[in-house]
Amino acid sequence: MDKDKEFAVAYLRYSSHAQDHGNSIEAQLTCINNYASAHNIKIEKYYTDVAKSGRYTYNRHQYLQMKADFESGELKSKTIISRALDRYHRHTSNQLLDLDWIEDNGIRLIAINDSIDTVSPGYNKFAAAVVAAMAEETSNNISKNTRAALLECAKQGRHLGGIPLIGYKVNDVGLYEIDELTAPIIRDIFNLYASGMGYSFIKKHLKSRGYKTTNGNDFSDTAIHSILTNKKFKGTYTYDRTASKDSDGRRNSHKEKSEYVVIPDGMPAIIEPELFDKVQEKMAQNARKQTHRTGKNYYALNGFLQCPECGKAFSGNVNNSNGHKYLQYKKSCDCDLKSVRADHLNKFVFHAVKNCIFSPQNKQKIMDAVNQKLSLQKYIQCGETNAIQNKIIGLEKANSNLMKYLEKGKATDTILAEIDKNEKIIKQLKMQLDSKSNEISEIDDKAYECLVKKFNNYMCTVKSPESAALKAALIDNIQIGKENITVDFKPGVTIDENTKDYFNAG
Repeated sequence: MDKDKEFAVAYLRYSSHAQDHGNSIEAQLTCINNYASAHNIKIEKYYTDVAKSGRYTYNRHQYLQMKADFESGELKSKTIISRALDRYHRHTSNQLLDLDWIEDNGIRLIAINDSIDTVSPGYNKFAAAVVAAMAEETSNNISKNTRAALLECAKQGRHLGGIPLIGYKVNDVGLYEIDELTAPIIRDIFNLYASGMGYSFIKKHLKSRGYKTTNGNDFSDTAIHSILTNKKFKGTYTYDRTASKDSDGRRNSHKEKSEYVVIPDGMPAIIEPELFDKVQEKMAQNARKQTHRTGKNYYALNGFLQCPECGKAFSGNVNNSNGHKYLQYKKSCDCDLKSVRADHLNKFVFHAVKNCIFSPQNKQKIMDAVNQKLSLQKYIQCGETNAIQNKIIGLEKANSNLMKYLEKGKATDTILAEIDKNEKIIKQLKMQLDSKSNEISEIDDKAYECLVKKFNNYMCTVKSPESAALKAALIDNIQIGKENITVDFKPGVTIDENTKDYFNAG
């Protein structure tokens, strides 16, 4: 009966490099359960750390939980059983500290394969320390050999394990290939940022298309920043870039080594190097200035307004006056200038911009250019849609095959988890498919007139890559003086007489 048995907890751990050396969880379980059965011991609880190094303790959550349970009195047990001492620790100083903790708390430690039992007459703490030192040396040797092998693979531009970087897949020989299902995510992120869109806009865009990270989560600011700064997307293979772990086993992923493996053209590029470099320059510029960071309100002319005397920028600002709230452009200098109502200035400027763009002689040129772009987009979208549909068909077929196992009564946790995983991916892919389902048609005279009619409101209220690109192509700067506001257009922009009269009348 259980009341006649001694209670114990089992601690199991494996790290990725140890799985092929008889240290699998299954092997440890068999060893511990056989020992417990032979010695009339009942295992009260199993604590298992998966894919964790024995050299550190801070990230071994089950190990820490086990110690907390002992100290809080949650357990009946006063014994820990492990297959071997190296499953418990691979660091001599940590092992010695725990041997003291075990002794102070009246706990018994059994390491089966090392014949260590801390309450046996033959137990010797020095012998346990020697075993711990040998485990640490073995761990160091394994780490060195593993690192040497990884470094050699890195020099060949190979994938080094784990989930492939988003946008890529790995072929049979371990080399990267572009995954056209997820590569559009990377292209969208880079193109949107390069066109002036911030992280908030990019996140909304990705979510609207059903795009997810490799872990199935929505994209965060951190994820987007990590993508925008990763040289691999321009075809530069890198390895061992981040600084080594500190003495506690922690790593600062933002801190780079002075030297690491860099192979230009070592993997296929998803984006052009020129676009990557443009984005890095833009990120550096945005880090230095705050003019575009205006919170939830949209100021369509931010970044173009400046003081004619000192050159400092005007930026968006909310003004509350007489119980009314309105947006304005406010100076950032000490010059004697007043703020300008944002709605008034936006309307004034974009009316003139519309007249410049949509003059009668430009109509056919605009329609031809727009239709050419739409035709290219339709071609690209068709290829992306086909790739998504093929992926959905493949996953549905895989789930159909897995369901046959369930019908035969083989409902293992692995099969159920795989079906659930596939269903989640199918759902995400169908969302992407829906976002691409709107038919792209050519623009005609009616659509053109509608575009002209909606232009002012669109430019004043909608933050988009297209509106940002149009402003950058047409407007050089806008100087807000005491009496006059001067709009300088880019060289080559034709301004007709009506537009000039409009400005002078303003």
